[in-house]
Amino acid sequence: AEPHQLFYIQRSTNPNTIVYTARFGTGGVLNASRPAQAYWRRFNDNGERMELRPLERRLAFGMRIKPHGTPGEWTVTARAAPQFPMHLRQGPPWTAHVRTRIGGRVARPVYCFVTVDETGLIPWVTQFSLHGMDQATGRAISETFAVSGGAIQP
Repeated sequence: AEPHQLFYIQRSTNPNTIVYTARFGTGGVLNASRPAQAYWRRFNDNGERMELRPLERRLAFGMRIKPHGTPGEWTVTARAAPQFPMHLRQGPPWTAHVRTRIGGRVARPVYCFVTVDETGLIPWVTQFSLHGMDQATGRAISETFAVSGGAIQP
């Protein structure tokens, strides 16, 4: 429950969580140049907040954020999964909304769970699941993907 939380990612390896939040400027309007941010919430170390390392930002948990064309709207893609674009939109002051497709439905993402295989020298993602709320029905929705050799399989 972070202030202005959009969604979060948890991994099978430990309780540390990557949190994505909206960034607001004057009057509760999303920051035009950087409307969202990601950081660690280190639950295995008393819940401290820690910034993502540069490599984590560039390759795994960072985001690409581009203006959508309409003021107050952006397209957001995770660096590790650019095939899952999200739509970020300004709501009433101090609120923002993210939407993406989960299970073929427009949904508000709540969290992503990533299964990691750490048996080798380098940890590998083997599966991830997206969980959210269906925008039309308000019901929970999820979709799971296998990952093989870096490629996401439906």
